Amino acid sequence: MNVSEKHPFVSVVMPTYNVGKYIEEAVQSILNQTFLDFEFIIVDDGSTDHTPEILRSFSDPRIRLLFNEKNEEKQNVTAKRIRECHAPYYLGK
Repeated sequence: MNVSEKHPFVSVVMPTYNVGKYIEEAVQSILNQTFLDFEFIIVDDGSTDHTPEILRSFSDPRIRLLFNEKNEEKQNVTAKRIRECHAPYYLGK
């Protein structure tokens, strides 16, 4: 099994909403971790600022971007994040 077929050990999930001022630093801090066996799922909850454009600028293969067209209720976003995880362990808020 090659690396692309292997499921990650941990799913790191980050919800975002209108955090363009901080998102690049936040994403980079996750990517700079010494532990590498993770997938990084970022769910943008209908941001109306430049958050989606900043997220799309990242090209790391560990990142999976999900975009809601409009802002949804927290429980809907949380369920969506959990469904998208491929790892046996989930880290998120």
